[in-house]
Amino acid sequence: MRSLAVAMVTLVCITFIVTSTWTGINAWRIHVEMQVLALADDASTPEQKAIYIGKFLANMNVEELPEYGNFLFTHEGNRVSSQITVLQSLKKRCDDLAVVDPSELGYAQGMTQITGQEFEHALIKVDGVYQGAMWVKVGWWACYG
Repeated sequence: MRSLAVAMVTLVCITFIVTSTWTGINAWRIHVEMQVLALADDASTPEQKAIYIGKFLANMNVEELPEYGNFLFTHEGNRVSSQITVLQSLKKRCDDLAVVDPSELGYAQGMTQITGQEFEHALIKVDGVYQGAMWVKVGWWACYG
């Protein structure tokens, strides 16, 4: 009987260690990938913003995420493909702005719109849907462990 108890405790400990390691690895990976998108917001030039958005989009495509970032609320805003489209359009806007002369008024206005409105709004939603999709893909412990 004692050996059965020791075996059960050992199994629980091993399970805890494996789960904790898996949690830490996934949580760190998600954090690192989201930092690439945060760098896009922090970058000063539209060229650099577009580069970081491109890197993040490449990471999203590699992940093979589920279609929705939520189990219950499967509406258009929680679609991973919709958020990818938002990021692609933001990247295109940065690419378009990159060819405008910085001394022109349109450049300053475009940078203000991108930084103050589009990035701020997009990043919050993309972050939520991306983490939600990872939650759906690998389990709640991957994002919130």
